[in-house]
Amino acid sequence: MTSFSLALPKDKPLFLKESDFIGKGNERACYTNPLNRDLCVKVQRRKHRSQNKIEKYYYTKLKKRKNLSPFLSEFYGEVTTNMGEGLVFEKVTDNDGTSSQSLYSLLKNKIISEPEAKEILNTVFQDLYKNAILLGDVTTGQILLKKTENGYVPKIIDGLGTRRYGLKLFLVSNIKAFARLKLVKRWKTLEHSLGMA
Repeated sequence: MTSFSLALPKDKPLFLKESDFIGKGNERACYTNPLNRDLCVKVQRRKHRSQNKIEKYYYTKLKKRKNLSPFLSEFYGEVTTNMGEGLVFEKVTDNDGTSSQSLYSLLKNKIISEPEAKEILNTVFQDLYKNAILLGDVTTGQILLKKTENGYVPKIIDGLGTRRYGLKLFLVSNIKAFARLKLVKRWKTLEHSLGMA
């Protein structure tokens, strides 16, 4: 695990600049970690629903039961930034250092075929189902394909757990059968959003 936090003065936040900006979703903005360009920081933009709180809880539970999938971007912990509290994750990049593209983008631009996309999705689904890991939020950009010398490696960068912080999150974190049941339903929604239903 990267010791990024050890480089931070205890009384100063990690300073994120606009030049570190990678992208944003409905609720969070993502920045390259200026102390380690191989990491990124997700900062909450809207307060009505905390994806950071959900992801921190869920990743912690998965690590405790040793059910982390190789298809999940690595989670390294929390950090205080000048833009608010953030979560630090692996930054998913291709072997040439450029940001990896989403499965949806590669499929839409015909860089990969639909049969290839279906095979990748099936591999990811089987692993998530085996480990009882739930995708609670479904977006077209949440699965990136990391380009390596040996082909593409899928990485889920967003949407783990549930859409709300509450009882359902507790249940899917602790009852594998419940998580698997929910995963099957959410996966159909994901395939539909990718135009592959």
